[in-house]
Amino acid sequence: SQLREHLGAPPDRLTALPEAAEHWSPLKCLMYYMIRRILPEDMLVKVDRMSMACSLEVRAPFLDVDLAKVAMALPDRHLIRRGENKYILRRLAADRLPQVVLDHPKSGFSVPLHRVQNDAYREMADDLLGANDGPLSLLSVEMVNKTKGLALTRQRDMADASVFRISHQLWALMQLAAWGRRFGVTI
Repeated sequence: SQLREHLGAPPDRLTALPEAAEHWSPLKCLMYYMIRRILPEDMLVKVDRMSMACSLEVRAPFLDVDLAKVAMALPDRHLIRRGENKYILRRLAADRLPQVVLDHPKSGFSVPLHRVQNDAYREMADDLLGANDGPLSLLSVEMVNKTKGLALTRQRDMADASVFRISHQLWALMQLAAWGRRFGVTI
């Protein structure tokens, strides 16, 4: 079918598109998939957990059923134009919001890893990064050790590294080492 040609070999979950999807653009298929799968199974779950953890009541006004129906009915050129997403929404809000708001890129929420490091975490970092084998053998031992040292000792930003960034770099190195160990990757 034409839809399958646009999407390539779809994962099993994409095969659950409705019959009408046969005439949808790839963008509309992606929107449907996001609404049916990604939002409820991933993004909204995270928002719900984090808001409940802080005793916040969160609303998602752009998930209003009527607004979603309007968005699905709009031609693609009103949704994305020259790489600018939410095109029509940005045009409608242009005289109501400052340009800095309209131009701000998407940014997600990350775990503040530097606040949850305990002795077990430090031991795991030492264990995973100490061997310097597998995929880690492609990296500079000096840089791996520097990253680990900074991430495990810093509690505030300094000129040479932000605590947030360096703790996430350590986490990425630990994941790489664990992946290499789990699957017996040798280099």
